[in-house]
Amino acid sequence: MQDKKISLVIPFYNEKNRIIETIKLIKSQVIEPDEIIFVNSFSKDNSELKLRLFLKNYRYKKNKIKIFNNKKNTPSESKNMGIIQSNYENICFMDVGLDVDNFWIKNIKKLILSKKYSYVQGKYYFKPNSILDKMFLSQTFGINTYGNCIPSSCFKKKIFNKIGFFDNFRSGYDRVWLKKLKLSKISFQNNYNSPINYLKNNSGKNIFQIFKKIFYYSHTTIGLKQYNLGKQYLILSIFLFLMLISGYHLEMIILYFIYRGIYVPFKKNFKDTKKKFDLSLIFFGPIMGIIIDISRLLGFIFGYVKKIIK
Repeated sequence: MQDKKISLVIPFYNEKNRIIETIKLIKSQVIEPDEIIFVNSFSKDNSELKLRLFLKNYRYKKNKIKIFNNKKNTPSESKNMGIIQSNYENICFMDVGLDVDNFWIKNIKKLILSKKYSYVQGKYYFKPNSILDKMFLSQTFGINTYGNCIPSSCFKKKIFNKIGFFDNFRSGYDRVWLKKLKLSKISFQNNYNSPINYLKNNSGKNIFQIFKKIFYYSHTTIGLKQYNLGKQYLILSIFLFLMLISGYHLEMIILYFIYRGIYVPFKKNFKDTKKKFDLSLIFFGPIMGIIIDISRLLGFIFGYVKKIIK
């Protein structure tokens, strides 16, 4: 029965306001994981203390919950530590600040019973909580659209031995690893029954928060192998600059509108042709696109400059 047991790995960093919600979420599962591993990613607040104090009120089996400390502030390394410290063959992941239904672990247990599959692919399904959120999602993850993610997924340990652990980066490592996983053609099963969602706004409360978030996630990907978005942005920005100084102002505006106002909304949000098209995405897409593209470009430039200085 050991091959049917699940170790749940949850990294956290400065999550004193949300970490209790996460343990309550796990506690509310119809079937709990067989082992829960929290990894503190070098938090500067009292997240771990709050977690330990809260756990004293619950009666768990001895050693069912473990808390480890990672001296590096990267969720990728914390995940790797969780994998190494786990006792069971099936490794599930969850992040603090996410929401999932109470049948998630039960659904995972059902899916891993089949020997046909080596992992269960978790899904996100983001619902906008505001107009700003809607515009952000329409240009990034997609509105009411499924996508692959590490949280809510469950992998057998042997997969990490085959394709490697997560790269030690703050951002982008998940996309790179999932790409490697897809190319490996390892058999899997999608878990559409228990997708994850954020507990609050996916984007941010205001434009500044969105800008700050994208800037941070962009510059922390620089140096990550097989992640080429930074290079693509730099090449594209040079191309647009050449168009600008050559006097192709109107053509540049039209191209950008077509890309952000038509191509991206259709690609991200309307893979399912049964969905009703939202005209607001055409008009507001380019506006949100400008915010996203400028913050990404500045983030990538900052990351490259930082790398050169080092």
